[in-house]
Amino acid sequence: MKKQFYEQGVLITPCTEETNQYVACLLQTCKDNNINYQTATEHERAFIQKSVEEQLKGKQAV
Repeated sequence: MKKQFYEQGVLITPCTEETNQYVACLLQTCKDNNINYQTATEHERAFIQKSVEEQLKGKQAV
């Protein structure tokens, strides 16, 4: 069961391990490709997301 925390009236639910892994991979892929996801074009974001999905699919197959 996930623990939920209240901070200044906002419910905070910790991320799942899968979400943490996705975000870590996304940030590393952005760094490796010198792309700022926040200001990236639609094409750059699609590239990053596809790269992350391929990397994670490869890790699950092992």
